[in-house]
Amino acid sequence: MGVIALNYLNLPPRLRYQPTVTYLSGIIPGPNQPNMFTISNILGPLVNELLEFNQGIMIRTPKYPQGRKVIVKLAALIGDVVATHKVAGFMSHSENRFCTWCDITINQNKELKSDGFFSKQLSIQEFCFSDSNKKTLISQIYEVVVPKGVTRIRKRLGESHCGRLKASEFNALFNIYIPLAVLDVLFSDPQDFNLDLERFMINLCALVQCTSIATSKALNKDDSLKFSQTYEVYQATSFELFENVKLNPNHHYAMHLPDHLDWWGPPMGVSEFAGECLVGILQNIKNNHLNVAMEETLVKKFSQKQRLEVQKPDTTTKRGGKSKKIHELRNETYGRLLEYLRSTHPHLRDFRDLPHPQNALVLPNYATDLKSAEWRGGMKISSTHPNNIIYFQDVNSRSYGEVSRIIDLDCNNLHIGPIIIVKVLKNLQERIKQFKPVEVFIKALDISS
Repeated sequence: MGVIALNYLNLPPRLRYQPTVTYLSGIIPGPNQPNMFTISNILGPLVNELLEFNQGIMIRTPKYPQGRKVIVKLAALIGDVVATHKVAGFMSHSENRFCTWCDITINQNKELKSDGFFSKQLSIQEFCFSDSNKKTLISQIYEVVVPKGVTRIRKRLGESHCGRLKASEFNALFNIYIPLAVLDVLFSDPQDFNLDLERFMINLCALVQCTSIATSKALNKDDSLKFSQTYEVYQATSFELFENVKLNPNHHYAMHLPDHLDWWGPPMGVSEFAGECLVGILQNIKNNHLNVAMEETLVKKFSQKQRLEVQKPDTTTKRGGKSKKIHELRNETYGRLLEYLRSTHPHLRDFRDLPHPQNALVLPNYATDLKSAEWRGGMKISSTHPNNIIYFQDVNSRSYGEVSRIIDLDCNNLHIGPIIIVKVLKNLQERIKQFKPVEVFIKALDISS
């Protein structure tokens, strides 16, 4: 059973894939995967509706009683390679012309492999994947110390009892744990360093850089070129180190990733994770498992769930998969916060100054408590040890501070936050002494020297 859903890409990323704003277009019946012709018939009604909205229709709203023209465009197909190829009408990756970006054939893709250098002595394959070195690598992985917020690797890694790793665990394993742990495995004795080990380190570093760029949430214009150059280094060193390397279509698809980065930005924005979450929601819906009525039951129950979620009072906000309580701010805290925010938003109004003009920017007296927040460069700050001591800039001075609270605010259509409340530490030694804390509201941190 498959799912066809539409999402509104003009919404903020944190709201874009929420179930309440997801249009469940249809359910693809099982138990087998549909072929290209079946997919075309299933998508027929949806395509006809999109063609009608493609020219635009007039919709009346309270703000536009005379009507406003609304146009709907199909921007992107988000899914795995098999699903997107079927929906778009392209061939599968096992066909001769498998690529949707160029005209390369499977035979031409296999010919890209060169006869590069390969050591005739102890092969790098035999060295790296021996049982003793594998045990050493796993033991060193558990010795890696990471800050709070980084995914931890589960115990008994490499054993059948460990099970399959999640996507976040794979990402942390290749980006953090293996690059740090492999050094102790390869360079236990400096006299054993040779050309193969040097090329292996170049190969591993190139793979880590490519993985870091592909999974990054923020990119600049030079990252696509950097990925292309680094991936070429990874391919060249792979051919030199490992004999009988099999080139799969996925290796070729990765060469087109720089084009995707230029078009769509970070791949996380168009990842398939939201679709997997939607499938999980539908799988948890109770049904009678009758093939005739199952699809209709799932659509009805999902629509009921959407209506209930919209009508439910907005007492919590969900971000990062966790629910946070919304609480009322004290008058003293609210006054100081309003005074601080008016330095950057002079038109911000006190919620008690009634009546408010239309479309006024009013600071609410409710805030959301966050356990942690990400700042510049992906740095994570929390209100608990050990990530609660910061060096920050407030107005014209810089000070050390202890984070006592992190709050988040939504002011009409303007999102303000996260805002960090700190206790100023005039001297780090004073943390163990009795002192009167001073609250300072800051909205941006500057940790540069």
